[in-house]
Amino acid sequence: MDEIKEKPTELEAIAYHEAGHAVAAYFHDVQVISIYVQNTGGCVKKEKPVPADNPTHESLMRKIVNELIFLQAGAVAHEIFNNGKMKVGLDQKRLFDSLDGASKDLEAMIYIKNIAGELGASLSALKTKASGIAWRTIDDNWVAVEALASVLLEEREISGKRARNIIRDQLSTRS
Repeated sequence: MDEIKEKPTELEAIAYHEAGHAVAAYFHDVQVISIYVQNTGGCVKKEKPVPADNPTHESLMRKIVNELIFLQAGAVAHEIFNNGKMKVGLDQKRLFDSLDGASKDLEAMIYIKNIAGELGASLSALKTKASGIAWRTIDDNWVAVEALASVLLEEREISGKRARNIIRDQLSTRS
């Protein structure tokens, strides 16, 4: 007999999406302040990306790629969450075609576009590189995404420190 799959709720999809951002942040040098989810959306509050004094070309490029990974990781987690389930929520094509589709990420995108332009880097090439890294990061650490999403569904808001501890705990039990 085929297993009957319950349609995931919008809140579950949102929790996985935000958990994806937080897991990517953990691995890619983006400091999370807090995370919340609600029926109408969610948010990972993070520190503003600020380059160091006299940054090198390499450090700026790494910062840009890390920000792009962070921005794409929510959509990646959402896509993996929906795999094999009834689709819920986000329009993946819109998110992958245009990272600035989400208004809350607009400020980060402006920052990234300005820095990338100054460095003569192709934003399209950087997005492609970041997309591959985002997929690997989320896929390789799915157990941490699931654990974090579960806590978000239960508590609705957690601190960045708590998120890092949940991720760290999941990684330590894996090894």
